[in-house]
Amino acid sequence: MRKLVPILLCMLLMVTACSSPSTTGSSAEPGKTSSPATAANATLKLMLNSADDVPAFNKIIEEFQKTNPTVKFEVNAVPGTDTFITALKAKYSSGDAPDLYTFQVGARTAEFANAGLLLDITDTPLLANIKKDDLKLVTYKGKVYAAPLNAQATGIYMNQEIFDKYGLKAPENFGEFLNVNKVLREKGIKYPMIVAGKDVGHVSQFDFQYLATVVVPNDPDYYKKMLKGELHFNSPVIRTMFERYGMLKEYVSPDALGVDADEAVKRLIKGDGAMLMNLNSLLPTIRRYGPDTKLTMVPSALQDKTEDRILNVGVTTGLHISSSSKYPEEAKKFIQFALTPAMGNVYSKEAKQLSTVVGVTDVYDDSLKTMLPWLNGNKKSPHADLVWIPGIKDIMKEVTQKWFLGEPLDSVINQWEEQHQRLMKANPSFVENFGKE
Repeated sequence: MRKLVPILLCMLLMVTACSSPSTTGSSAEPGKTSSPATAANATLKLMLNSADDVPAFNKIIEEFQKTNPTVKFEVNAVPGTDTFITALKAKYSSGDAPDLYTFQVGARTAEFANAGLLLDITDTPLLANIKKDDLKLVTYKGKVYAAPLNAQATGIYMNQEIFDKYGLKAPENFGEFLNVNKVLREKGIKYPMIVAGKDVGHVSQFDFQYLATVVVPNDPDYYKKMLKGELHFNSPVIRTMFERYGMLKEYVSPDALGVDADEAVKRLIKGDGAMLMNLNSLLPTIRRYGPDTKLTMVPSALQDKTEDRILNVGVTTGLHISSSSKYPEEAKKFIQFALTPAMGNVYSKEAKQLSTVVGVTDVYDDSLKTMLPWLNGNKKSPHADLVWIPGIKDIMKEVTQKWFLGEPLDSVINQWEEQHQRLMKANPSFVENFGKE
């Protein structure tokens, strides 16, 4: 078996990727496959979008090959969303598409399915251990085009040692969230809320969590309304989001814009601050600096009423099969094996992710134990941004950082809306097909 190792794209590939026309505009029939090759000595090319998945897939492949010794693997890990999508499109353009790849679901899966580049895996045995609700973001026009691999939950990391010291409990609504910050300040922690303002992905965590736990539950069709022009990114609902963020910003250190993700984690570990909003995927970084720090992760508390509190969790990554694969049956067989509870536990432990597989009971860190009742319950909301038109999420991150820096609210939300209008005009097929899947 070839061991998985992360690779950096060479300059030649980058030039090819940038100059090659995108294949996602193709009119090929979705799910159509090429003629399958013989299974003897099949070699599956697997492209991963995260180096963190390398140890997990090493072990899963090793176990798979015990009963499938003739199936070999060529695996590349290409970290970074922009780098990955550029490399993937270049491979499709050059006729060297991977048999399997892991990447974002939602709009990205729909984009490649619409271009006829993905294999239809609807009603196949490989989905037997996946919840039906988890198939929504990998479904396009009624067909399933990827197997959900992992889920990401957002919430509040609390330095539990600080909360225990002052006898405080986790906030359950926005009023309590503000109050616990106020109490911690009175106890001597001047800036209890930690924000990595230097990182656009971190400074916009409030946005992501507010949209998923407040906006979506109140109006599940909000984005459809935006595409129809009935709602906008400069509408009152977005203004309210920033106003609430502003109330919390009072408890954030003035130097936050110079704080990167690592420094934010260090401040949480040292107790310079007490709370940090982020994804469960931040845990490996946290444990690198504080392996024994007592932490608790809880669902965000941005809604007004405790009874309306909801966990933001959803499928973020899917395992896709290219319709051009020479070995579609071997690819499906591998996915079915990877999505067994035993391999789901391997993936969770080694990749430090929340597996989507039904029957997986392990969490990879004790700080997540408080999340288990929520993860197994029904009060959950998916990530709001995964259905957005490609490109607008990055705009949200940029304008949020500008607002955090001090740019007027009207200016940043108008920029957000203007860029959304531009992207809709540039991608009319996305607007036309939205909701038809």
